[in-house]
Amino acid sequence: MNWLFQSVPKRCNLAERMRQGETETWLVTRYMDEIKRGDLVFLWMGGPPEVRGLYGWGRTVSDAPSYFKGWGFGVDVLYERKFTSHIPFDIVKALPTLTEYILFRMAVGTNFRLSEEQTSDLKRLIADTFGVGEAP
Repeated sequence: MNWLFQSVPKRCNLAERMRQGETETWLVTRYMDEIKRGDLVFLWMGGPPEVRGLYGWGRTVSDAPSYFKGWGFGVDVLYERKFTSHIPFDIVKALPTLTEYILFRMAVGTNFRLSEEQTSDLKRLIADTFGVGEAP
């Protein structure tokens, strides 16, 4: 399965916090029965227009989300690529398969499912922007 995980600058500023090769636990607010080890995760930061966009990608390294007392369910994500600069919201939203994506209509939540077509479009966008070696 493929996912888009969203952070917000107040909680987790990806530009400052994300480190390629490191693992971080991400809150899982839905799809707990579907997220599995090895899933592809695109990392998105919401917030004001100047920071909103795609910052990188990684893979889940937990077998399934675990419960953390006082925090909720979480899954470990290995950051495989952090981009040198983010891909802005308007460029991602212009992709035909993502024009009506739920995150762009209702930006509430942490975990969003991606179809194979949406995943292919994001991979192509990353390759076109940063080079084939940066795409999953």
